[in-house]
Amino acid sequence: MPRVSVIVPNYNHAEFLEQRIESILNQTCQDFELILLDDNSTDESIAILHRYKHHPKVSQWVVNSVNSGSPFVQWNLGVSLAKGEYVWIAESDDWAELTFLEEMLSVVDRFKGVVLAYSLAKYINRNGEEAWKMNETNATQFFQGKEYVRRFLINANVIYNVSMTLIHRESYMKTEYRLIESMKLCGDWLLYVMVCLQGNVVCVNKALSNYRMHDTNTSATAEKKGLSFLEGFRILSYIRFRENRPIGLSEYFSWAKQWVKYQRKFGFSSEVNSKIIKQAFKDHFAVLIFYFGYRLYYKLKNVNDSSKDFGINAGL
Repeated sequence: MPRVSVIVPNYNHAEFLEQRIESILNQTCQDFELILLDDNSTDESIAILHRYKHHPKVSQWVVNSVNSGSPFVQWNLGVSLAKGEYVWIAESDDWAELTFLEEMLSVVDRFKGVVLAYSLAKYINRNGEEAWKMNETNATQFFQGKEYVRRFLINANVIYNVSMTLIHRESYMKTEYRLIESMKLCGDWLLYVMVCLQGNVVCVNKALSNYRMHDTNTSATAEKKGLSFLEGFRILSYIRFRENRPIGLSEYFSWAKQWVKYQRKFGFSSEVNSKIIKQAFKDHFAVLIFYFGYRLYYKLKNVNDSSKDFGINAGL
């Protein structure tokens, strides 16, 4: 049994694929199997993948005849084929530092019951350049999983790239992992919540992965349209109802504040905003109250600011 199963789910990333695979095969820790998946790519991906089909590290090579429609379907397929103690879902447009596995496994072995470990990942632009300097301390932080969810995963997904994680395979399979297949954007966030609730979490404050930002990234566009916010509400509902975890008023207020902030910044469509309101009314009424209150605050603030601009409030 390999210690780690590395899963590369690819779709139309031919220009990045060789760098990704080579960054895995040349790891300083070689205790892994490699599972290569392709979701019916229309570029040169399959030809590149075929070059690695018979590599001794490649245990599975699967090319879909029909596109699955979701990266999370491919994640679940890869994990179902995996044999390792941990799985590393290595997205096909990213790449890793060659010590990623060695350093991550070293940290995992220092603590008991680790179900998820993650490092930092550098943000890389299309030219392969670091977008901004990471604040690395090389420190290691340990959390009980339930505490981690409460502190870091209720309001946002701080694990911003799955390529920088190791996930305990059995813990993954014990979750309701099929739920992520119904999500277009935030399936990773939901998965982290479900996994973390089963054990402990370790964070390594060192950039051991490289997260490529380019035209085909969907997260930024989804955020602007409000779609990621809508799916985030589903995760909040999961935490509240499936795990019977009460949500505090401060957490609800934080959601309302983000809602107003993003709506003002991006201008969600009325259709998307209506869906968010409907979900809030059903599961998180406190968010709805805070949302309308915060909107009123901004409206009054803008009126007051405009009055000052015209000298109406001079001397007050």
